[in-house]
Amino acid sequence: MVGFVIIHLIEKFVYQRAAGEEEFALDVTRFEAAGLMAYTILIGVVIVVFFDAYGNMAYFLLIPLYFRAFAVAVYADAINEKIGNRTNRVLHTLGPIFGALLGMILIENVTHLYLVFAVTMGLILYIIVRDMIPREKEGKTIYFAAGVAITIAITLIFTLF
Repeated sequence: MVGFVIIHLIEKFVYQRAAGEEEFALDVTRFEAAGLMAYTILIGVVIVVFFDAYGNMAYFLLIPLYFRAFAVAVYADAINEKIGNRTNRVLHTLGPIFGALLGMILIENVTHLYLVFAVTMGLILYIIVRDMIPREKEGKTIYFAAGVAITIAITLIFTLF
C-alpha cells in the first residue's frame, strides 16, 4: 500500500504542475521508465529469493520470467527511444543485477526483504492499474486519500475479526 500511495501522490503532484502537453508526455515517459527500473530490480530480488528458497528447482520455476523478459525488452526499447538517454538504457540493463545484489543483502533479514518487496510491488501495482485512475490533472488527492483510509480500515476490520 505504501508504494502504491507514494507513487500516486508523486505522479499527481508532477502531472498537475506540467506546463504543457510536451512536458506532460515527457513526465509520463519518465514515470514509465522508473516503473520499468523498479520492475527490473524486483526481478533481481525475486531471482535471489527463489534460488534461496528452492535451490536448483528455481531454474524451472523462473521459466515464466524468462519469457516475460522478451516482452519487457520490447517495452524497454520503446521507452528508451522516447527518452533518448543512454544512461537510462544502461540502468535498465543493470537493474536485475542491482536487484540481485540487493536481494543478497536483504535475504539475511527477512523483515527488510519483505518491506522492500512490498513497497516495490505497490509501485508496480500502481503502474498496472494506472489506466483506471483519473488522468492528467483530473482527480482529487483527497478522494484518493479517503479511499486508501477506507481500504485500510476495512482490511483491519476483517483481519481483527
